[in-house]
Amino acid sequence: MNMIFISLFLNLIGSASAYIPPSYFILENIVKPRENAQPIQIEMVVKAFENDQDAGIEFNEIIRYFPKEKIVLSQASESGKSEVFFQAFRKILSGASKTPVTDFLLFSPDPQVLAWILKSYRVPIVDPQMFDGKESLEARRAKESLYLRKIEPAVLSWVIGSFAPPSAQLWVRKDAFRVDRFVFDASMVGGENTEIRFDDYRVLGGSVFPAKTALYISGTKVLEAQLIRWEPFSGGAPKAKDIKAEFTESGMDAGSSVKELMRYYYRYIR
Repeated sequence: MNMIFISLFLNLIGSASAYIPPSYFILENIVKPRENAQPIQIEMVVKAFENDQDAGIEFNEIIRYFPKEKIVLSQASESGKSEVFFQAFRKILSGASKTPVTDFLLFSPDPQVLAWILKSYRVPIVDPQMFDGKESLEARRAKESLYLRKIEPAVLSWVIGSFAPPSAQLWVRKDAFRVDRFVFDASMVGGENTEIRFDDYRVLGGSVFPAKTALYISGTKVLEAQLIRWEPFSGGAPKAKDIKAEFTESGMDAGSSVKELMRYYYRYIR
């Protein structure tokens, strides 16, 4: 029993003292693979969940990403049909406050832009530009809010943000620099514990993209987007004035359950 206790104690000491890189360095490495990203089209199926089970309500989504213009175009249609029910035009640029944080986390190639959106969601990113070069390394690290936590029994994530509610957090896979979770500041989402989880990353068009993206509210899975297929895309980028984030006329006539699922998805994910 004593040996087991000592082993556990040493593991805790090792985890607590493990090196965690600065928050901005983590962001730089998240976006680094996107430097040579190519235009791609991604097809997803988005499913509603109830009591951690597929609720039998779903829709299909087509995502087109234009890296040169830093634009994400999303169109949703009822599964098995081609009619567009909802469409959203998102810019991955500073000041694009209507773009959900998820699109920045998965598509932005610029660490400064990613830092901007995360700060707007109250994730405490420490930008090197805030220092004048005279501060010691210890002084800089004292301004950080960084932790090392297990996301699975044998998998570790770096966590940027406080664990004191209602704080926002960004979970990033240790050494792999892939986003595992984004936890919202509860005061920004009606007081509910809300988080987005990303899993099973694939290499798509010179970048990486999660095959599964799930929304959890109060610890319960509400929806999950699952990758179906992807392919290179050569079409031109649309202009902002041509598309808004809204239901189409066909979408307004869709069933209430599908419309509610789309509302959740486009509020938090896309």
